[in-house]
Parts: sequence; C-alpha cells; structure tokens
Amino acid sequence: MPLVTELTFNIISLSTKPDGKTDASSNNVITVLIDGTLVASSDIQVLAKTKSWIEFSHIDGLSITGGTIDGQGTALWNCKHSGKSCPIGATRLQINDAQNVNITRLSSINSQKFNIVMHGCQNVHMTRANVSAADDSPNTDGIHVQQASDVIILNSSINNGDDCISISPGTSNLWMESITCRPRNGIR
Repeated sequence: MPLVTELTFNIISLSTKPDGKTDASSNNVITVLIDGTLVASSDIQVLAKTKSWIEFSHIDGLSITGGTIDGQGTALWNCKHSGKSCPIGATRLQINDAQNVNITRLSSINSQKFNIVMHGCQNVHMTRANVSAADDSPNTDGIHVQQASDVIILNSSINNGDDCISISPGTSNLWMESITCRPRNGIR
C-alpha cells in the first residue's frame, strides 16, 4: 500500500475564486467519506510544527462520515511521561468558523492531543462519534467545543485520558444526549 506523506486540497482547484466575493462551493456541501483508516506518522517530529493534523476552516456545509483517524499518539505520550522535552502535539481534527457541519460514525483513536475541536462553528450535528485513547494519555480531550453555537452531540462514546467533552467560553445552545464517558474528567 503506498504511503502518502502529505495531502493538501486547494479549493481554488475546485472552481472557487480567491477574490473574496465568489464562492463556487456555496451551494454544495463538502463531503468527506473515510472508508478505512487514516494513520498519522508515529514519529513525533512529523507533526511537531503544526497545531492540527486535519483542519477545515470557513466552510458552509461540511459532512464527515465514517472511518477511523489514528493519531499514533503513544510515542508522544511516552515522551511526555518521561519528563523529556517533547513537542506539544497536534490536535487530530479541527474545524474552525464553519456552519452546517455534520459528523457521523467517525472514530478517533490515539490522538496526540485533542481529538475533535469545533471552534467558532454554528449548527453542528455530531452523532455516533467514538473517541479512544489510553487512560493516561495527557491532554487528549475527546470533543472540545469553543465559541460555538447550536451544537448537538448524540449517541457517542468517549474513553480517553482527559475531558470527555470540554466546553470553553463563548459556547451556547449545546445539547448532549446518550454520551458514554470514561474514565477521567467527564464533561466540563
């Protein structure tokens, strides 16, 4: 199986013009279907200079469905537990300033840092998300919601070493239901 070291999609090649006026994608939902497992490098230096591994910003209409994202965080956690100087680590999936976001049946395992972050988003619906990391994995919040509104999280399971769901200032209209949360800090 070929190994992809970096993959970037440029929306300009998808018929969007960078003139601040034309948005050819405004009537189309961007759909990401993960049919399998995306695996990060286990070398902690590969993501050392980035805040997030997978990031979406300024999108109106984003759908992410299925699959597993494996952040290979064990090496970084071991480094941090050893007391050595280590990289900060990368957030697994970060969605910034997006509207009308739908995340369904996504599994996130062994993230270096936060698993799923929604920052400045509106109208987010997440269902059947599964987050898993070692009980002693540092700073691996399952789902982090910050300055977001109208967020619904349903039927999800989070098992990690930090907060299951962390809620930061500026968040409003957050509904959570049927969340299995273990073993650490719960929802706060």
